[in-house]
Amino acid sequence: MSLLWSGAAMAIAALVAQNRYSHFNALLTPNTFVSSEFVTVLLKYREYQQDGSWVLLLLAVLGVFIGVYGSLVG
Repeated sequence: MSLLWSGAAMAIAALVAQNRYSHFNALLTPNTFVSSEFVTVLLKYREYQQDGSWVLLLLAVLGVFIGVYGSLVG
């Protein structure tokens, strides 16, 4: 039963983190003219954005699989 709860908690935490990631991504998307400081911040965090998206998706999928495994075992 604990695998079921831990998998569900992991999936929910990953989905909440994905929501925060999407909000952060929207903040780093310019919609008008930008300053040079903004461009340096954007270039600094762009590589972390791509990696973070895949990690959060992997955690959400892993949480679902752990929850399914917990429900099959328990």
